[in-house]
Amino acid sequence: MGAVFAAMFAVGAQPWARSGRQGVDLLDGRLGRDAGPSASAPRALDLGCGTGADATELARRGWAVTGVDDVPRALASARRRARDAGVDVHLVRGDVGDLAGLDLVGPGLVGEEGFRAVLDVGCLHGLDVAHRAAVARGLDAVTGPDTLLAVLAWAPARRLPPLPRGLDAEDLRASLPGWSLEHVEPARADLVPRWLHRTRPTWHVLVRR
Repeated sequence: MGAVFAAMFAVGAQPWARSGRQGVDLLDGRLGRDAGPSASAPRALDLGCGTGADATELARRGWAVTGVDDVPRALASARRRARDAGVDVHLVRGDVGDLAGLDLVGPGLVGEEGFRAVLDVGCLHGLDVAHRAAVARGLDAVTGPDTLLAVLAWAPARRLPPLPRGLDAEDLRASLPGWSLEHVEPARADLVPRWLHRTRPTWHVLVRR
């Protein structure tokens, strides 16, 4: 999938560009604002951060953010976006299936408690079962109990590659056995391109047990 995403970034095709805002709101509402003004910044991980729109927004709201992506061009755009917004985002190039082997700790991210929240805007739903299992192992290594995970995914369907198959609640439960699915809601139509509405994009919020 990395080559596919690289090609899409190269031609400026980013249909997910606005979709993540709903996930940011979900995480921020559950954890970010609850932290209070005197608390240290909660840590957030953006899986497949792309050009950094969601990572930058989380940082703007007071999170200490790490973004991971395997497309250099996307990461370069993410760095410019964060710099222009005047926020710090720790950006890491690497495979989301190797989270435990990446340098996910940057300025403002010191601590051993792990990430308090994870955002996934269409990353897991494009991976095969083995790759999702690797992501799950990595998440278990870098998060702690009660961590929130917000996942945006298309409904499962037979699609020609490179389009993602998608996933549903059952797939998530199978892929993330250490997590509980607590909330499901449709993606907001105004944040998803009209031509993607037929894929029934849905947000799933899970909590690590």
